Amino acid sequence: MLFRSRETMAETGVRCTVERNLGRRIHPTTNVLCEYLLCVHVTGNASNVDTAENAEVRWVHKERIIYLVPQGQIYKPILKSLKLPRDELDREAYSEVLS
Repeated sequence: MLFRSRETMAETGVRCTVERNLGRRIHPTTNVLCEYLLCVHVTGNASNVDTAENAEVRWVHKERIIYLVPQGQIYKPILKSLKLPRDELDREAYSEVLS
């Protein structure tokens, strides 16, 4: 997992430690294989250092993610790891996560 934290630093300017692997999937929009990791911020300000890899990089409070990414496109293990309050989630779009 050390490689992944180095990759995050190279692409975003953020140094982090990997807490756990959340899984991988083919991204529904880009068709690229994505690996999802739950990380803890150590140092650094988020910026888009690698525009070839990232469309945008920014800090977002976890409750705001559902307003930035279309409902149903957020990888379900990410939603579970964020532990969002049930009333924050659209019950129909996230029915599998809520059950």
